Amino acid sequence: MPTPVDLKAIFTRDVLGETLYRVTVEIIEATHIDFEVLVFDTDTGLFSRVASVYDMETYPIGRELAAYNGIVYYRARTGIIEFSTLREATYYEKVTKQRLQILSSAWSTITDHFQGTIVYDARSAPR
Repeated sequence: MPTPVDLKAIFTRDVLGETLYRVTVEIIEATHIDFEVLVFDTDTGLFSRVASVYDMETYPIGRELAAYNGIVYYRARTGIIEFSTLREATYYEKVTKQRLQILSSAWSTITDHFQGTIVYDARSAPR
């Protein structure tokens, strides 16, 4: 039976000045996946990307834990990113929405393939 993985996010857009645009993204709902799907640089705290399946399995939730363990990235559920042009801000939002959908689909595929019963017969296994 397929695992229904779903992510919902709120995007808040602000114009802070003539050449300063801010986009805040917050994951508000996560079904069968962690809320923390946004990846940030541990040293700078700057947004890097929407997590991949690899990122979900590799990077911890929270900057403090990542810093303590010497891990270069961490995951969080909210990100605030500023841009100097409206075009960049709009593009970021579009790509982020696409990447959230890709992650949701990929995570669902992986969890679906994991489920089930496997019969293993050591006598007939390749040697």
